[in-house]
Amino acid sequence: MQFGRFFIVSLIGLVFDVSVSWGLFRLFGLPLWSAAGIGFLSAAGLNYVLHEVWTFKENSRNVSTRRALRYIALVLVVLSLRVGVVGALEFLIAEPQYAFRIFLVGVAVSFLANYTASNLLLFNKEKQ
Repeated sequence: MQFGRFFIVSLIGLVFDVSVSWGLFRLFGLPLWSAAGIGFLSAAGLNYVLHEVWTFKENSRNVSTRRALRYIALVLVVLSLRVGVVGALEFLIAEPQYAFRIFLVGVAVSFLANYTASNLLLFNKEKQ
């Protein structure tokens, strides 16, 4: 059930993330790695609140400043992972027609890393 809620919240965040990222890339000409980073960060705040009050509600009873700061640290690590994956693939492939697929690989890698770290380190009762 928890993974399902995480997936739904992440899907909401992903729609927002992709809209912002792809818009910045296509409409404003930002480099793909930069647009992917901005989109990710913009969705992170929304995701944190939804995870606190819904996804991990059994583990965290209220919004916590300490957990929010830990979430920011986690987001920065996951963001680095996503930007690194997108940047590396963009460098290796260097074909514009693959840009969206490259972006989706970065999204998938960051999703799995984010869920694992959130579940094990951030919203885990024993770790609080």
